[in-house]
Amino acid sequence: MIVGRIVPLVAFVALGILFRAKDLLSQKTVDQVKWLIVHVLLPGVLFRTFLLARLEPGLLAVAAAVFAVNVGLYAAGLLLSRGLGAGRRYAPFMTCGMEYGMLGLALFTSLYGLENARFIAVVDLGHEFFFWFLFIPVFASREEGRKGFPLKALLTSPINISILAGLALNLLGLARAIEGSSPGQGLLALCDGMGAAIGPLILMVIGYGLVFERAAALDVLATVLARFALAAGAAYLVGTLLVGRVLGWPAGYTTAVWLLFLTSPSFSVPVFARPKTAAEQAYISTTIAVSTVLTFAAAAVMLVFRPSL
Repeated sequence: MIVGRIVPLVAFVALGILFRAKDLLSQKTVDQVKWLIVHVLLPGVLFRTFLLARLEPGLLAVAAAVFAVNVGLYAAGLLLSRGLGAGRRYAPFMTCGMEYGMLGLALFTSLYGLENARFIAVVDLGHEFFFWFLFIPVFASREEGRKGFPLKALLTSPINISILAGLALNLLGLARAIEGSSPGQGLLALCDGMGAAIGPLILMVIGYGLVFERAAALDVLATVLARFALAAGAAYLVGTLLVGRVLGWPAGYTTAVWLLFLTSPSFSVPVFARPKTAAEQAYISTTIAVSTVLTFAAAAVMLVFRPSL
């Protein structure tokens, strides 16, 4: 059963690698697919997830804990950067931030089913606040020389709008009314269709983008090992202790915390980064590639211990 779930994931990633190796898809086409995923498919999935999610008591405490973990990982990256060469400027942004949309959600739903997306979507809430209120403003302003807070980008992000819309309707008690109406059922069916498409597309995009370079290999190894070790420790504290034992949430939430924390650095880093040398560029791309492979390995191990939710 476990092999049966892993094989399709590996196959879709392998297709992405093949598409790049044989030049069957251009980088422009892949970028357009990414745009489709982030601006259309992912918002639809998140809207449905937060609309129908059961909001457990203690949600704010979990969100605050996930936020604090990312701040701590950023601080650890600052300390780590002092001993690096090519990775000195980017280590703080490669140790914090989690690739939820383009990796965590796709993996979790592929392993445990779209109907269980609520588990990882709910525990990701604190990370979304960190990502949009701290990570993107600090990183983008530093790289692009801009000042001020990108309020417009925050308010117009399709992902943020979909999360807030689904959460608001849920809190207002309108979820059941939407489920019970014909238009509402059509809307939810549309979101289900988006969810069915998003997994294979994301996995192929990931495969296409896996690039390993030898430059800055020692910096990459130090960053990946430090991030993985710290993230695993944080997953135990937040997922196993806080979520599982203190709050007593269902086991699906604990599993989701572990997978979320063990995802790679954000795929947005190469988009905003303005590396000054080829070694810095190699550090960014290779760190993400190696971390992504480790994420798949971690997901396979997790599936052994938690084959179902």
